[in-house]
Amino acid sequence: QQLIMINFKGQKNLEIDFSDNTTIYGVNGSGKSTVFSAFNWLLFGKDEFDRKDYGIKTFDKNNVIIPKIDHEVTGHLLLDGVKIKLTRILKEKWAKKRGEDTAEFVGNETIYFINDVPKSQSEYQAFISSIIPESTFKLLTSPAFFNSLKWNERREMLISIAGVPTDEEIAGSDLVSLLDLMQREKKTIEDLKKEYVAKKKKLKDSLDQIPTRIDENHRGTPEAKDFTKIEADLKQAKHNLGLIETEMLDASKGVEEAVRLRSEKLLEKSNIETRMQRLEYDAKNQSANAGNTKDQNIRTKQQRVSFLTQELANFDYDIKINTDRLNVQLEQRTSLRDKWTKRDAETLTYEGSFSCPTCGQSLPDDLIAHQETDAKTAFNKKKVLDLQEIEKYGANTTVEINRLQAYIGGINEKIRTAKDEVEKLNSEIEAIQNMPVHTESIEAILAKNAEYVDLKAKIEAIVIPEIVQVTDTTALKIQKVELSEEINKLTRDLSVRDQITEMTKRKAEIETEGRSLSQQIADLEKIEFQIETFTKRKMNDVENRVNSLFKTVRFKMFQKLINGGEEPTCECLVNGVPFDIANQAAQVNSGIEILNVFAAIHNCYAPVFVDKSESVLKLSETQSQIIRLVVSEMFKVKETGKIVSKLNGYASHEIEEYSGLLVEA
Repeated sequence: QQLIMINFKGQKNLEIDFSDNTTIYGVNGSGKSTVFSAFNWLLFGKDEFDRKDYGIKTFDKNNVIIPKIDHEVTGHLLLDGVKIKLTRILKEKWAKKRGEDTAEFVGNETIYFINDVPKSQSEYQAFISSIIPESTFKLLTSPAFFNSLKWNERREMLISIAGVPTDEEIAGSDLVSLLDLMQREKKTIEDLKKEYVAKKKKLKDSLDQIPTRIDENHRGTPEAKDFTKIEADLKQAKHNLGLIETEMLDASKGVEEAVRLRSEKLLEKSNIETRMQRLEYDAKNQSANAGNTKDQNIRTKQQRVSFLTQELANFDYDIKINTDRLNVQLEQRTSLRDKWTKRDAETLTYEGSFSCPTCGQSLPDDLIAHQETDAKTAFNKKKVLDLQEIEKYGANTTVEINRLQAYIGGINEKIRTAKDEVEKLNSEIEAIQNMPVHTESIEAILAKNAEYVDLKAKIEAIVIPEIVQVTDTTALKIQKVELSEEINKLTRDLSVRDQITEMTKRKAEIETEGRSLSQQIADLEKIEFQIETFTKRKMNDVENRVNSLFKTVRFKMFQKLINGGEEPTCECLVNGVPFDIANQAAQVNSGIEILNVFAAIHNCYAPVFVDKSESVLKLSETQSQIIRLVVSEMFKVKETGKIVSKLNGYASHEIEEYSGLLVEA
């Protein structure tokens, strides 16, 4: 309706009548912004920048505050069809000290009126708060206010009006298992993500130790020996020891010589039998080896095929995960390139003032050129910094892309190598299976062995002599000691077999543990993929909900990181351009669109002060009252005395300069 300023920030007595759309013209420093400051001060005792009682007093021509005058703002408002009059007065307090003739300034006091009725500060503030809270007033009266807030405050306000989807809505039908896991574990998606990252790291650390443990096991495994021969030699040694002990017993009865002769024959026979047993063992192995070797060879190759098949499955999953990450990085690089190209193409068209803000006279050409050079230098410096920042992020993205491509290439090479080996092994298995097995009986093999036939004839010709009474058993005792030592040595050698068996078992356990760890990691990565899918859906849903409230303005609610992750943000985009670097008109109109949404949410419409309106050809539509503040040279028409703006297009001979404000309602 109307705003009256008396001695407020240089305005001695100014009355302004407002309509639904009011334009205030004036040169820089003529008091356009003072109108907005006065309206803010009237309601909340602050200017538009939240400064309390800041610089509202009037100064004289020497820049000294004029004392002992009141500073007053009165507003005639229309609230839901009801007229309201508000007045706020800042009054100086002067007092004389005892014995002094001159009064001294002792402070300020503020006086409040509602509909010309005096009110206390608390009553006045309570009344204003019942009309509109201060935070809501700022949001609904200034197009620039919302984007001046910190990003987290903007984000919280947008989410509060748009709402957040429930976990069930995000999960849908394909992520029900993840939702069940969250409910069962009683954990949020963020907690699950942190937990599974930690578990995966622990499992990978353990898996990385498997090759080292297998190598340690291998190095600690004794070398294999011919344990069948050792067993046979041990059996023969024990047998010979029994014979000697028997001969010693016989010798002690006076039959030493007979025992010696008998022992020689028995030992000769035993040696022949030992050699024959060895030949029989070899014949047995020769007969059985044909079939056993074939089966063992097939089993070995089949085990290798099974291992490679499992590795190929792991490689496929690894490629899928890293390909998804690579695609994210490629998209980000494309986005950065587009952003760089747009920023690089931006130029500055200088639109500064070419007149003195004090006297209004035109500035000298050299000063104008200096101002333009300074403006372009500042613009280009900012542009170079922006491009360098984009290039830095682009370089980091390229490094990650190269790393992922190299990694995926390495995995593909491993896959080709593994597939080639599997194909080769399967061909070898088929060839071995088709090979005929030729076996020969043990008897047939021995019958063709000349040595065995000769030994058999010799053992049949040995005659064991009768025992002769002897008393000397020294030789038998020596043989007994030697045989005992041999038995101990053979026993130790044979124990190596148990060590090898235990170490082989341990190796199999370690390999099984490695496969288990690999499977556990694969299972965790499946859930990690579901978590990533869930998080991306939530991010998209939140952005869609927020952006559905606006016609043209868009908000980026999540920022993609160089490493492929995302973090919360709240960046206003005007036609795809960040708000901070959009042109003045785009910033103003997007600010009006934003406050329109909040006005509709609060069902409250307040006067909107649009500063620097000269840069906006057409304002966005709004139900709110619009007050445009336009920088323009002011003139008085000679013929009519009417005050007009240079924007009206009058000829120079018709007008004369004027320094006040022009209000068009």
